[in-house]
Amino acid sequence: MDVADLHTLLAPSARCKDLLSCAYSLTSAETDILSLLLETDESRVEDLAGALGKDKSTVYRSLQKLVSCGLVMKEKRLLAKGGYFFVYRPMAPKQIKTNLRTCVDEWHDKMLEIVDGVRGPKDLT
Repeated sequence: MDVADLHTLLAPSARCKDLLSCAYSLTSAETDILSLLLETDESRVEDLAGALGKDKSTVYRSLQKLVSCGLVMKEKRLLAKGGYFFVYRPMAPKQIKTNLRTCVDEWHDKMLEIVDGVRGPKDLT
């Protein structure tokens, strides 16, 4: 974690988006895509790229990261005349909240473990 990330999280203006960014190492583009998916429930790469004014390949890479983090699911849809396409759906907000709570609890426990391990001056560097 970057010190700037910690300062952002501790600022009075901190939002859940900041915590998501820090917990999952997401870029602002990735959190923007997740936010849009949460509003639309599901979208195709083309739709997201158009709504955000970004290139499809850029959006696709961001979606791959969100899928790998478990924040977004990729579903294959078949076309009536043959072929297929993919839609992307966000994890349910309740599940995202539960996962973030688990992440924060684990981080908190780890930080306390580090503090409890301080025995002397050498442990502080």
